[in-house]
Formats: sequence, C-alpha cells, structure tokens
Amino acid sequence: MQVQGGKDALLATDIQYLDVLRFDTRQPVIAAIEFLRPSSPAAFDAMLSDPFVMPIEGRDFNKYDRLLLRVRAFSGQQPANVTVRLLDRSRAELLRLPVLASIGGASQFDLPLTPHARGEYYLDVRATSGGLETDRLLAIRLIR
Repeated sequence: MQVQGGKDALLATDIQYLDVLRFDTRQPVIAAIEFLRPSSPAAFDAMLSDPFVMPIEGRDFNKYDRLLLRVRAFSGQQPANVTVRLLDRSRAELLRLPVLASIGGASQFDLPLTPHARGEYYLDVRATSGGLETDRLLAIRLIR
C-alpha cells in the first residue's frame, strides 16, 4: 500500500503479509473455528440451523455460557472429520465435546461451560481424513 500526497509525492509505504491456506494437499485443513454465543436455549436451537450467524471475536467467556462451536475443516473439497476436546491447564482431557448436526460443511459442537471453574482452558481441535490428521490448540478463559 502506498500513501501519496499532492503532486503524487510518496508519503508512506506499508507491506502486509497474509498466510493463505492450501486446500490442494492431502493433509486436512482447519479453515475456521467459530464461537457462537446464544442468549438462551431457544437461541441455541435456532443457531443450530442458521448458517449465517456471525461468530463472536473474543475468547473470554462467562462460566454460565453455553457455546456453539463451528469448525470448518476440509480435505480437498470435502469436509474432514472433526473432534474437539476441552482440556485443563495441564492439557488433561476434561470433556469430549458432543457432536451436533453439521451445517453448510461446518461441524458443530456443544460447549457447556457451567460445570467448569473460572480459569484458563484449551480446546484441542482435530481434523482427520484418509489416515492424516491436523490439529489446533486454542486457549479460552472463563472469567466469571
């Protein structure tokens, strides 16, 4: 990007780099992990079938939240098999998230936070296909 002033004088230059996922490999690709925060059980049920719900940005949650997690993972043009585990700070498994019906190529998972104390946790997201595996570890925090 270049910023130019009067008479096309160059005032500043900025370069930004992007990592672009490769979908042409045999290795599964985790393209997106989205957190949806419904306001009620009825809103949770409505979000299950709405592919256009906007995910939230943050990773700090209320202990009483029940989140809907969407994972977009692919092997080529086909969705990959996805599993998600909730881990404690020492990376010990606390919960294997229940799988819900997929929507628009995204796997969906129920993440109830009520049984867990305040603190830091990890989500271990794994995508598998044809004996190959890709995983991502995300930190989340329960703040109240």
